[in-house]
Amino acid sequence: MAEPVYAATTPVYPEAGYTAVSSQRHSRQSNSDYSPHDNVYADPGDSGPRQANAVMLDYEGPKWDNTQFYGAFWSTNSPQVDSGFEGLMTYLHQSNDYCRDVLNIMKERALLEETYYKGLQKLSTKASKIGENTFGSLRSAWDRMLGEFDDRATWHYQVCELLRKRVCDPLTIFREQQKKDHLVQQKNVEKAAKAFYDARAVVQKSKRVAFTKCKDAETANVKYVDAKSSTGTKVTEKDIEQLQKAAYKAERMREKSDAAYREDLSKFRLAQEDFEQAMVNACKELQFYEEQKAEFLKKLYLEISVAQNNLLTDMSKTYVQCINICQQINPAQDSRVICMERGTGPYEAVQSLYDNYAESQANPIDPQRRKKILLERLEIYKKMLQTKHRTRVGTMKLFEASRMMVKEGKSNPEILTPVAQQLIAMDYALAAAHATVSKIRAALEENAGKPKHTHSLMRMVVQTNDKGVTNSELRLPGNFLLNPEKVQAETDAAGVHDGDYGVAQIIAKDTMRRMTLSKTRQAGATASATAASAAASLGPPPSHPAPAEPIYSDATNPTPQVTEVRTVAEDVAEPDDDFDFDLSESAVICYCEAMYDYVPSESDELALRVGDRLEVFDNMDETWWEGRLNGQVGIFPREYVRVIE
Repeated sequence: MAEPVYAATTPVYPEAGYTAVSSQRHSRQSNSDYSPHDNVYADPGDSGPRQANAVMLDYEGPKWDNTQFYGAFWSTNSPQVDSGFEGLMTYLHQSNDYCRDVLNIMKERALLEETYYKGLQKLSTKASKIGENTFGSLRSAWDRMLGEFDDRATWHYQVCELLRKRVCDPLTIFREQQKKDHLVQQKNVEKAAKAFYDARAVVQKSKRVAFTKCKDAETANVKYVDAKSSTGTKVTEKDIEQLQKAAYKAERMREKSDAAYREDLSKFRLAQEDFEQAMVNACKELQFYEEQKAEFLKKLYLEISVAQNNLLTDMSKTYVQCINICQQINPAQDSRVICMERGTGPYEAVQSLYDNYAESQANPIDPQRRKKILLERLEIYKKMLQTKHRTRVGTMKLFEASRMMVKEGKSNPEILTPVAQQLIAMDYALAAAHATVSKIRAALEENAGKPKHTHSLMRMVVQTNDKGVTNSELRLPGNFLLNPEKVQAETDAAGVHDGDYGVAQIIAKDTMRRMTLSKTRQAGATASATAASAAASLGPPPSHPAPAEPIYSDATNPTPQVTEVRTVAEDVAEPDDDFDFDLSESAVICYCEAMYDYVPSESDELALRVGDRLEVFDNMDETWWEGRLNGQVGIFPREYVRVIE
């Protein structure tokens, strides 16, 4: 039956695990009043609407039904993601050709009625070949209709008029309208597919850039370390300083390119969601048209059979058989047969995973550097997991509240649809984040020479290599239902030994400074007494979160494992074993001006007064920047300043 067409901005995916049903069903007409069908909700397995009191309101995850068009025409084994839709359109073109052939047959038959038996014998042979592209009860009915061609040799002018006025003319109008409807749906999918392919090309390009920049950063670092440790006289201090700057610049480029790649990956996932939503919408519409065509032809065949039965009393037995077999036409069952015979494969929720150059042992990189990079990425995705889990809990509460409103009769069941769609999209994204954490953790274990842990999601991860660039995909079954608590427990169990990798000694100092700030720091800093005058002209100072707390801890001790808490100034004053960052004028990224007064709460923070001009060395963090004011180096809240040059 007809299904709702969701907007392009709604997260994709099939019916959620509940059903909201309308008490009426509206069908489209084949005449000039042919209009879009009304939204009617039904269980995917039903051929008609159920009663309202049968509505199920429990969330059960996505419901992909491979006996419906939207669940059967996907490209499981093809590299082209839209090949499933191409298969569907190929079938529909052939099905439309069937209507065209039926129309031509009926026109020819109207002419051949005047020439009696011989003409009908010839037409029967030709018509027997056109049913190859239709299936099920519709195919059986057509075959039976052909069988009576030979019995109509004695038909006269009344039969000819019947075929022309009550068959050919309506079928011509119906077929032209169906061609227009098919074209609209095809264009929608092609537009979404183009956006998907463009986004995929962009993400592949940015991934290659990220891999290249990571490789360049490693090369520059190796040159700097080799030069610094060299005891010969060929390498001067100036050469070492230049190599140090080059290593620092390469590291910055690596971080920027990696951030750009992650952003493009997010855009690619949105484009994929839009494409899959367009596919679902188009498949539902096209299945409606296909079933409508079968219903139209059913009525057409019945009308022909009834009229012929009235005209030819001596042929009544033959046409009674035609009536019986035409009444057995079941459009919904025929659609399931089409899916079984011509479907290109069931839907898979394919999630593109984050890949890093350091994950593959085949890529040349220093083991310690590899460990540092992997630990940093592991931190990012572990924090992402926490955020996604909290968001899902909130959305699930919203779903439960909406469900109670529906049960109490205070709201329409349709309000559950967008929330359920959000939960489906969140579950897919959450599963992808868990798989990414597990993948990075496995790379760390391989780098340390330890056996890899097991995770249920890793069995569904497929990895390919494209000229040195790794592509990882999480292929979830269409009806995959995530258990957040179970998969989180599985991920936590695999990470109990994360602290064994020496996090505090591996992660770069700029990251460690933000991780080791006091756990008791409150969100937002206390403005100084002088902020009152500045607030009158600039408005209240923005609130800002405290720097992130440490994530890694000992399995038996909840206290964060931090070997040494140091200020920015101390790190600058004392050379680092890996990097000795240059904080001279050439290291300045930009200049900014304080818009509010700020009183520091830690020793490594800068005190700000309205109008102060600061030099910025690091602006990669979204909340805290690093810079220099009046010769003092430290960190300060991003939202208290504005960039001036």
